[in-house]
Amino acid sequence: MKAAGGAWRLWLWAGAWLGVWAIELPHHIVMETGFDVFWGFDTGDRLITFAVEAETRGWVGLGLTHSGDMTGADMAVGWVKDGQPYFHDYYGVGNQQPLIDKSQDFTLVSLTQNGTHTRLEYRRPFRTCDPNDLDITEDTLKLIYACSSSLPSTPDDLPEHGVAGVKSVQILNYARKEVPEPTNSRAFDILTNITIPNIHTFYACHLAKFPDFGGKVHVYKVEPIISAQAANFVHHTLLYLCPASYDDSHLMAPTDCYGSYYL
Repeated sequence: MKAAGGAWRLWLWAGAWLGVWAIELPHHIVMETGFDVFWGFDTGDRLITFAVEAETRGWVGLGLTHSGDMTGADMAVGWVKDGQPYFHDYYGVGNQQPLIDKSQDFTLVSLTQNGTHTRLEYRRPFRTCDPNDLDITEDTLKLIYACSSSLPSTPDDLPEHGVAGVKSVQILNYARKEVPEPTNSRAFDILTNITIPNIHTFYACHLAKFPDFGGKVHVYKVEPIISAQAANFVHHTLLYLCPASYDDSHLMAPTDCYGSYYL
């Protein structure tokens, strides 16, 4: 099952995935074509290393945010100019030029470039005690990313990005691995389409029915589907299996959880 602003993709089976940092940094996510993020961490030393590989010869940036936008974001930005690496710890103050953090708590590991790509690798503590940095915890954080084809004239003047986006990730609990799919597997989506009201917090509930697969199946994988429009609003989703006593009379379209009769 997948969830998209409220959707899930379930993979079922009828029966009983690069880069130069692959060993040191086992976790990998493709933010979009041409922008890859790798990371690895040491819970003993409480240090985490991020690496970015982006298809650009301009500046590249990676950050953390709770909201999904620039406000309160904690970012690392780097570029190579005339063979010289430049790297800084920034923080966001809204949809405008980020500011260089007075407390530079990130350590540059490497910053290289070839004819098409820029590769940035840096390390930081889980917690820096800097009010402009976000703590790395087991909670879901939003990774924001951006890059530009242009180079800054000064660290205080980053050219406008051409590529940017956000993805929700459980950084310390990220266990996604590419494994061969069973040859007789199938998938189906449960999509939740609801208008988010103008209130601070809103919970949407959706009761859906499994398709009839003509026999016993096993759910072996569940993936969320978060639409681009919902990415800045979705905080978490929960998936439950209803008891056998539920029948079609309980099915209901997406609605406000606290106004739902079945809760």
